Amino acid sequence: MQYQTQQRVVQMALTLLEKQMKQKRVGFNSTEETMQYLRLQLEPLEREVFREL
Repeated sequence: MQYQTQQRVVQMALTLLEKQMKQKRVGFNSTEETMQYLRLQLEPLEREVFREL
């Protein structure tokens, strides 16, 4: 899969996750969900960003 295609897939997944989170108004129920969300958020960045949650 080409890089641009991968970026589009990641962006679409992020958009879907954000819509679902806004509709449900719930937090993450497991560490796995948190890791997946953060992985999707950080993947498009050129450098890693560390933040406190």
